[in-house]
Amino acid sequence: MSQGSVNSTNSKVRCSCGRVAIVRTVRNGSNTGTKFYGCPM
Repeated sequence: MSQGSVNSTNSKVRCSCGRVAIVRTVRNGSNTGTKFYGCPM
C-alpha cells in the first residue's frame, strides 16, 4: 500500500493508482492502533 500524496487544491489523499486513499488501522504488532492511508483496492 502506498501513502500517496496530498494536492494543495484537493485535500483528499490519493493512492499511487490515482484513487482516493482510505484510512486503515494496524491490527497486529507493535504499531497496533496506528492509522495509515491505504489503497482502496
